[in-house]
Formats: sequence, structure tokens, C-alpha cells
Amino acid sequence: MTIAISTSGASPAISKTVRKELEILYNKDFGDFLCFLMQMRKKLIGEVKDSKKRERLLKEFGSKEIFSILRNKGFEAAKNKVLEMIKQIC
Repeated sequence: MTIAISTSGASPAISKTVRKELEILYNKDFGDFLCFLMQMRKKLIGEVKDSKKRERLLKEFGSKEIFSILRNKGFEAAKNKVLEMIKQIC
């Protein structure tokens, strides 16, 4: 995941502080989760022919609930939740 921060030169110090805060919020687990979601998205495109079901499921992967699990319980817990959601649809 890439997030850009700029103050257009007004305050590089603020840019640095914001970047550090974002690195705490969006740590390695988020990067790992995004790689996992990329794999799941490819799988779902091939396996779930109903585009509305597929779209709904993919949107749920980015929900506040999943983010909360990822932040509070980590990558494995979020991954397991996604796999559980996929099982219910497929």
C-alpha cells in the first residue's frame, strides 16, 4: 500500500509526523492483508459468476469490521474472517 503525504513545502516536519502516524495505523499486517486480498479477488472473479454477489463480498473485505479485526487481532484473524465469508458465498 502506498500513501502519499504532502504539505506542498509548507511544513516537511508535519509531513514526517503524519507519515509516522500512518505507518503505525497501517502497519505490515495491512500490506500482508492486501496481498492476500489480491489473491482472493482473482479467485472470486473466476469462481463467483454472479457479479453483484462478488462485488458485495469484495466491498465487505474493506469494511470497518474487517479493519477492526485486522487492527485488533492481526492478519491471521482478518484472513480467517475473509475465508469464512467466502465459504458462505461459494
